[in-house]
Amino acid sequence: MKLGRYNKLLTLITLSIAVLNFTYSQEDGLNSSPSDPSEQILPVAGFQPEQEVLMSKNQEKFEFQSDIARLMKVVVSHLYHDRDVFLRELLSNSGDALEKLRFASLTDPKVMDSAPALNITIVADVPSKRLIIRDSGVGMTKEELQKNLGTIARSGTSEFLSKLEKSPSDKSSGTGSNLIGQFGLGFYSSFLVADRVLVSSKSNDDDKQWVFESNADAAEFKISEDPRGNNLGRGTEITLYMKDDALDFLQVDKLKELIATHSEFSTTAPIYVWAEKEIEVPVEEEPKKEAESDAESKEEDGDKKDDSEAAETKKDKEDADSEDDDDVKVDDADSKDEDAEDEESKKPKTKTIKKHEWEQVNTKGPIWVREPKSITDDEYIAFYKGLTGQQEAPTSWVHFKGDAGRTSFHGLIFVPENLPGDFYSKTYAQLDSVRLFVRKVLITKEPSPDFVPKWLNWIKVIVDADDLPLNVGRDSLQVTKSLKQIQNIVLKKFIDHLSSLSKKEPEKYEKLWKKIGTTLKVGVVEDLKHRDKLAKLLKFQSSQSGANAVSLDEYVARRKKNQKQIYFIAGAGTEVKDLSRSPFVEKLVARGYEVLYLTEPMDEMITSSLANFEGMKFQDVAKKGLEMGDEDEEGDEKEALKSYKTQFEPLSKWVKEELAEFVSDVVISNRLTTSPCAVVADSYAWTGNMERLMAAQSQQKGAEGSNFMMDYIKKAKKTFEINPKHPLIQGLLTKVEEAGEDDEAAKDELKQVIRVLWDTSLVRSGFTVPDTNKYFDQIELLLRKSIGVDESEKIDVGEIKPAPAVEEGPLDPRAGEKKESGSDDKSTGEDEKIQINSDGSTQKTDESKQDWAEWSKVKDQLKEKAIKDDQDEQKKSKTKVEDEETDGDQSEIGDDGELDGEGLGDEDFDFSKLGDLGDLDMEKMNEMMKNFGGLKDEL
Repeated sequence: MKLGRYNKLLTLITLSIAVLNFTYSQEDGLNSSPSDPSEQILPVAGFQPEQEVLMSKNQEKFEFQSDIARLMKVVVSHLYHDRDVFLRELLSNSGDALEKLRFASLTDPKVMDSAPALNITIVADVPSKRLIIRDSGVGMTKEELQKNLGTIARSGTSEFLSKLEKSPSDKSSGTGSNLIGQFGLGFYSSFLVADRVLVSSKSNDDDKQWVFESNADAAEFKISEDPRGNNLGRGTEITLYMKDDALDFLQVDKLKELIATHSEFSTTAPIYVWAEKEIEVPVEEEPKKEAESDAESKEEDGDKKDDSEAAETKKDKEDADSEDDDDVKVDDADSKDEDAEDEESKKPKTKTIKKHEWEQVNTKGPIWVREPKSITDDEYIAFYKGLTGQQEAPTSWVHFKGDAGRTSFHGLIFVPENLPGDFYSKTYAQLDSVRLFVRKVLITKEPSPDFVPKWLNWIKVIVDADDLPLNVGRDSLQVTKSLKQIQNIVLKKFIDHLSSLSKKEPEKYEKLWKKIGTTLKVGVVEDLKHRDKLAKLLKFQSSQSGANAVSLDEYVARRKKNQKQIYFIAGAGTEVKDLSRSPFVEKLVARGYEVLYLTEPMDEMITSSLANFEGMKFQDVAKKGLEMGDEDEEGDEKEALKSYKTQFEPLSKWVKEELAEFVSDVVISNRLTTSPCAVVADSYAWTGNMERLMAAQSQQKGAEGSNFMMDYIKKAKKTFEINPKHPLIQGLLTKVEEAGEDDEAAKDELKQVIRVLWDTSLVRSGFTVPDTNKYFDQIELLLRKSIGVDESEKIDVGEIKPAPAVEEGPLDPRAGEKKESGSDDKSTGEDEKIQINSDGSTQKTDESKQDWAEWSKVKDQLKEKAIKDDQDEQKKSKTKVEDEETDGDQSEIGDDGELDGEGLGDEDFDFSKLGDLGDLDMEKMNEMMKNFGGLKDEL
């Protein structure tokens, strides 16, 4: 009876203390969480000690999932290298819970009624070493606390998303809310700084508020009803009981710094910190004190007046001769001092006091919804770094608004400084290029696989639409008309931005082009719709650009009169200096025409895709069809060309006959100046550069028809252009004209020369020689002739030492080992013999030593000598042998005088008694007998 009264009394006292504590904290403002910076209505004071006592009486215990305890240790010791991340993780979880609620409110506004304010609050309770983080998000029921926090990465958001994907037609939910969940692995980062964690949560789906409790090294967790009742309204409150070495995280300035660093833009909800501020307040004086102060002031005024009069009298005596205007100045100064004193005395007196109030840390909000003019470059850079986790600032960005059919949207595009190191190996989704919001709610990071083309998925894009259908499945979302319009606008804005950058900041664009140029070239090939605009962004080195690159617009702007072609030469992987020495560009460069040098594999494909630019066709100078625009003009050059055609017709005809297998025509060249000849591809055939590219591609793919195609292309006939002004061509013409029909020697010599000239021209023109061995044999013959060596003279090879016989037996374990330089080995270079010991080790043996392991050589010697010498010994001990025969310890001797080895043990052999066995190593033999008992059977 007394015990019952005692319990009732204790409960009454505990509740009274709780009420008093709550009232006190209400007066100080600690029990209030702002729905607005000026309002304070929601209690977040955490748990009082007496409340924890009540809570402990009704706790229900649960075992952690088997790997949870190990997981928490891994998190603390390995997963997070920087303890600061615990706040980032918890704030991200809170932000996700708020975003999930906002997402639900789009289709069901009533979910907000339980707590209209969406915010996150943080209180650092230094005396009790607690950090309290609260959000007004979706909250959790008892079952959700058990599932979400008691198992690994079991996220409420993950289940939420699974339901959306299974029931796309459910109007109560939307798709694409790609949230990481209110609690995943990030929750366990709490134990980086806390020994004990309490999680109090209230969901709209549960009338009660529940508390989850766990310690860092515990194998179990506890759940109980919150003794405070429903003081959250809705949401989750995390109370961290900080470790002694983590108390610096209770400093408000430290918390604000971490929030600004990691979570400034991570959530659209405001984040408030309970901070102490110093403010000035007026001092209220009592009437009595005011009267006394008036009297004192009067006395002070009288004293000041007397002192002033005395000073003036003294001054008059000392300065009797001073002028009147000086006296006026002194009087004016005195009157100003008196006025200043009067004004100072009229000001209200204040005092400095300390007061706690909510301070919003993330005051800037989502940067993309603000006016671009109000955002500084530093803010854009800070946002980009927080978004991507990179340390490098972006090269540039474009911030815009757009209209896509029935919806408007905000867009923000960042152009990174560099491409990701794994850009060419990762997929679109892995690069995290796009984030699509609807009314500040993150819907998805992958609107559609081609929202940003693959060649452009290195940029970072944020789109926040005012309205997009949320009650449809993911596939339907991909083909939404509004989404397609947004996609086109984003791509157009990016291209326009780069175009503007190339004109306004050419140096910055030149630097950027060197890093992203290849991706834009891929865009020209793949994106038919935007091909013309992308072409204007291309840059190439040219014969007139020096070390810089030139755009196609710049090339067209400085074209020559009547020039209708854009000249280029392609050589993938070739240096510009090598392309500039190609025979194909000699005449063009000499005449002052500009030639583009294409050095990347994509370049020649670009010219095939574009066909023309601003009305000018692309012309590969290594192909037929080269026109300079003045061929029809009458002049000396035109007449000379006609004359050369007539003069060199015999040579052209003869060369075409000799090279009929490879050549479709032999013509006088209009593109050569210093080179004797060149091999030119037909207009629609492959150049030597393209042949190499396609050959590499076909080998990589391993297609069955690739070899057939490559053989067909290589066998395609080409045009052989000759330079009539070159001495070599003129000499050939002379030789052809002089050679008679019956002069076989002269004809053979000409055939050798023209074949070498053809193969050499192939190489210089970028093609491959069909038979390189035959080519070099022909070169050797020409060299022999040039130095007077007989063509038929054979090489005296002499006797060639044959290879040794096939080696039998196992490999030498030391075969191939190199001797150390400076060693004392004095061997003559002959093979050293290696002795294999019974334990498997090896050692060198002298040349004179017999290899004891060669049983066939030592067995016969051993058997004969052992039997002969041992017979005498056996006869002497015959009697002893007969007595001990029953024990089987001694061997028997038959009538034939031979040794019966069955009763002979290894220890009975003393090989030293065998006498001289030549080179046989007795010590080794004794050792061998101890380890190879099977030898006695041979004996």
